Amino acid sequence: TTPPAARPLLDDLDDDALMTAAQAGAVAAFSTLVRRHEPAVLRYLVRVLPDPEEARDVCQDVFVEVWDRRARYEARAARAAWLFRLARSRATSRGRFLRVRRLFADARRGDNVDVDDRGSPAEQAEARERAAALRRALDALPSTLRDAVALRHGAGLDHRTIANVLAVDEAT
Repeated sequence: TTPPAARPLLDDLDDDALMTAAQAGAVAAFSTLVRRHEPAVLRYLVRVLPDPEEARDVCQDVFVEVWDRRARYEARAARAAWLFRLARSRATSRGRFLRVRRLFADARRGDNVDVDDRGSPAEQAEARERAAALRRALDALPSTLRDAVALRHGAGLDHRTIANVLAVDEAT
């Protein structure tokens, strides 16, 4: 773990400086990067994968891959786009696997929707139905549009970064 006195110093570094330190083997610097970016990556993945546990697994895989690729990292202006392209690629692969598995298991989507357990049973049932309807509507979108929505509303990325992740013109 990072000594408490070192943590504020690492938190003050930008992503490029943290990756440079990670390239030299500084695990604490890499941990700071993970703490900084994991919440947004996970929010994105939860919106594009049908199961929150799968999203957590993919998120972990993304950061393992970033660690494994750290020697090849080059400072660039589109750090977030690079990370989310990696997350999107992993999610796409996992999503294909899950779709095939669901076909053979004849599973139903929407059974694992997270719903706030506060409120009356009727309110909870209504919230589950709204969440399932939203999931169906998102699933009906082409994957690029679904990813754009998830990157904006799940990860909170700006339009320029989303365009970079999706490799499209920002106006698109």
